[in-house]
Amino acid sequence: MSEQSDGSIPPKPEAVTEYERVADKGAWYDEGGCTLAIVPALGVLAASQGDYPIGYAGLALAPPALWLWGLAIRRWRRMLPLLNQARDYVRLLTDAEEQGAVIPELSPPLKSMYETEKSSRRHLARKAARKRR
Repeated sequence: MSEQSDGSIPPKPEAVTEYERVADKGAWYDEGGCTLAIVPALGVLAASQGDYPIGYAGLALAPPALWLWGLAIRRWRRMLPLLNQARDYVRLLTDAEEQGAVIPELSPPLKSMYETEKSSRRHLARKAARKRR
């Protein structure tokens, strides 16, 4: 993406629109996979520490846990390029705003990125001001 120097709002790339569409979908894979991995581990721990051989049955949940984690990894690999383009777009929006442009209303995923970017820039500005003293 090229830098905007006239304060105009950059056009939203298709990848950013796609990121907004899928950003909040499917996040349960990570949590579900983690939960399904903890349960068998606790079951095996209980079975090995005492007279609870039924705890070994928890190992039956290991394959679904691995499957869910595989889905989460696959989703993350698909989302990473979209996420990077969304971050670039938010940086361009922030640059345009600093040059006087009025930015449009942002979707929740982009708004979160925008607030993080603004906070980061404020922090870097304060840090640079302290260094100059």
